[in-house]
Formats: sequence, structure tokens, C-alpha cells
Amino acid sequence: GLTATAAKPVPGFDWTSRGTLTLNRSTVTSLPSNIPAFNVPGVGFGATFGAYRIEEGSSATKIVATVDKMGTLATVGDGEPKFRVGWSNVVNVGDFAFSTLVDWQHGSTVINLTTLAYDSNGNAPDQAAAAKRQALLTAGDPRGYIEDGSFVKLREVSVAYNLPKRLATQLGPLKSLQLSLSGRDLLTISSYTGLDPEVSNFGNQAIGRNYDVTPYPPSRTYWFSVTAGI
Repeated sequence: GLTATAAKPVPGFDWTSRGTLTLNRSTVTSLPSNIPAFNVPGVGFGATFGAYRIEEGSSATKIVATVDKMGTLATVGDGEPKFRVGWSNVVNVGDFAFSTLVDWQHGSTVINLTTLAYDSNGNAPDQAAAAKRQALLTAGDPRGYIEDGSFVKLREVSVAYNLPKRLATQLGPLKSLQLSLSGRDLLTISSYTGLDPEVSNFGNQAIGRNYDVTPYPPSRTYWFSVTAGI
């Protein structure tokens, strides 16, 4: 993490910018001699569409899939992103405060079965592309439905106004009063063709995320808040 604060060029102004870089790496160092490599049970729909596989010497979040009619397994991605970056900014100008939060995820494999549902029922917006994906799947290769889940999201933008103390104290027992307006999940930039690259049909678990199975679409939200100090 890194935090930088701008020098105050004028009274009542300050700017704080924070950046964080996070990443996870895992390796299965060993398995008991009587347990061969296996696909994680209880999540997903098997290697026909893409499955998490526990295998000695590999990432614990590796995703494999059959790529032909013979059942040949191949590594098709990893559920963990290569890294994530968060960037927040807070600017105070007099009685006003402005803040933003941006989130960048690079990498992460998503098994997009929502697109498969569209294709199978003739609802794909691009019928030619759907036909190609369906032909690959019929030949035993589901990689037309396995996508990169990289994205940049504008998580939040907010503006707040702090009522001057001399005015706040005139409103009963108040010592402070802040009015704020914020918007969340306002913008997503991604090549992912589903509704949201941050998807997990089987819940928030360490191994078995990133299955996209017709989820409810994400929504933008707007909030108006009043915060009083007494």
C-alpha cells in the first residue's frame, strides 16, 4: 500500500490519495500417495464446462476442462486474478469533501454459463458467434464459454457538505451536520461478455467461485445521507 498527501497550497484544502496492490498465490505441495489429482466436488458442473482441480505442483485454484470428445484435460485458467489494485482519493475543500474509489482486477477466469443459456435457447445477440461456440462445445471444447474476468470498476463517487459549526449548533443539540450524496458501482470497463465479471454462483468460497449461471444483474445505487453529531 502507498499513501500520498498533497501539500496544502491554500488554507482549507487537502488531498489524500491511497493505492493498494494485493495478490494471492497458492501451490498444492503434496497429496497423500493414495489420492490422485481430483476435480473439486460440490461446485460447478464437471470438466465438460470447466472445473477446479486439485493437483500436486499446481495452483489450488486452477481450472481445467475437457477439450475434445476423448476427454483430454487441459488447463484453461485460474480462478484467482493475477493482481488487484485499489485507488482512492479524498479531497477536502473548505466545507466540502469529495471522494472516489476505483478497483482494478487483472486476470481471473470466469465460466460463463449464462451465455451458454442464451446460445442454447436462441437468444444470443450475435447468432453467428453463438453457432461457433455451440459447435466447439458439441466437439467437446467448452472454451468458447470460458472468459477472462479482468475489469476496472468505479466503485464509488461521493460529495459531502459539512455545515459550518456556528450554523449546526443552532439546530438543537447538534455539534455537527453533514449532508452527502454518493453513487456506487457506477461504471464497469471489461471485455467480459456476461453481466458482471465478479460473479459466484456457489457463494463466497475459496475454491469454486467464478461460475456465472444466470445471476440477477448488478445495479447502480445512489445514496443521500445526513450525519449528525451531538
